[in-house]
Amino acid sequence: MTHVLDSMIHTLFLTGSLATLLLSACTHEEPARLPSLRMQLASESLPAEGGTLRVTVTSSYTQWHLRAQAASEGQPFMEAIVPAAGGSAEREQVTIEVDIQYSANPDTVPNQQTLFLQALDGGQNRLRDTSVVLTQAAGTERVRPPQVNLAPSWKVEARNFLNGPAGAFDEVSVKDPSIVYYEGKYHLFFTGRDSTRWRTGYAAAPTLTALKDAEHHFLGSLQAGGYFCAPQVFWFKEKSRWYLIFQSGVGASFSTNPDLTDPDGWTPVQPMGFNDGIDFWCIADGNRVYCFYSAQDGSFTIKRRSTSVADFPHGWSEPEVVATQTFEAVHVYKNKADGHFYMIVEDIARHQELWEASDLGGTWTKLAENWAHKEDLVDLADHWTDQVSHVEVIRAGVDERLEVEDLNRCQLLIQGVVNGNYGSYGNIPYDLGVIRNY
Repeated sequence: MTHVLDSMIHTLFLTGSLATLLLSACTHEEPARLPSLRMQLASESLPAEGGTLRVTVTSSYTQWHLRAQAASEGQPFMEAIVPAAGGSAEREQVTIEVDIQYSANPDTVPNQQTLFLQALDGGQNRLRDTSVVLTQAAGTERVRPPQVNLAPSWKVEARNFLNGPAGAFDEVSVKDPSIVYYEGKYHLFFTGRDSTRWRTGYAAAPTLTALKDAEHHFLGSLQAGGYFCAPQVFWFKEKSRWYLIFQSGVGASFSTNPDLTDPDGWTPVQPMGFNDGIDFWCIADGNRVYCFYSAQDGSFTIKRRSTSVADFPHGWSEPEVVATQTFEAVHVYKNKADGHFYMIVEDIARHQELWEASDLGGTWTKLAENWAHKEDLVDLADHWTDQVSHVEVIRAGVDERLEVEDLNRCQLLIQGVVNGNYGSYGNIPYDLGVIRNY
């Protein structure tokens, strides 16, 4: 007896290095006659980088399903159950069209690769098999994210921000820059040093060069006493406020302001709830906010805490070590060019290491010990620094994601000085300036 075929289309998304796809048919009810199964491929050739593979499976099994399994180097990394069209014992066969939309890793997939399809019964006995050749589409090129240059040359521009006059809160040095470009101006937050105290200031100008002539504002509204420094600034979208993260006598600290251009609009200092470090730096991934900082227990490590976006800037997790044998001034960014996260952290010898992770809460790997080092500096003006210290990458935006366009073509705002015998660290006359790797 002939029956109208039932049809159903299912879509699977497979990612990674696509190797073997198994289609297994499993029965829940033994049919009255010997079951049959056949597979027909809509195409004999598909792009290796990804595409859609349509497989039409016709079987006289009833109440069965397909299992699609992709494997990389023999290890399954994705499995999905595909329900069949249903059917009953009265129907002789059911046809299902399965659309398999896949993408493959261009670093591991050759120009041509064979995809094997096997149909198995419930006892894993092979009923049918066939294959399709995946080939790179003609005229297409594999697009790979650019590799970060681990040993770039850095062009040193002239200093663009100097210490204040005698008697000012920043008469000795300006350091620890954090900067965003917003509404036509660069907004700079920095540590100012007088003879005894570290305190935070603000300046704004339409260009980086023009910061040299900008007014230095002391952020007295923070009401944090004689020690509040190493600022970080960003717009936190969730709460529609500008946030200033810094260190003070209460440890990790924050202040908020609805108007970035108003230096008197910052709220008095508030604690974040921990005080086991310095140089606190926050970045978010949409779900959680992470705070990286330099430990102050003699371990030469970088620690990380996290909290939910809703609870920020409170509710922090216990600390965990993410980097060892390093020093201070950790800065973390998302590189839009490849989608990865990069940690720039200062070595005790005053150069910058580069670390990388695929996600903020994951494992960090050191890529380069000397990503930005004095030996790689090329002066474009007067020689004003032998150090690459406490860097801030000029960002692509202003919010908590801390995105940069491309680390292979970036500007760093650094604190620098010509090496010399200045006595104590507080007497070092740091200035700010830009270096770039393009």
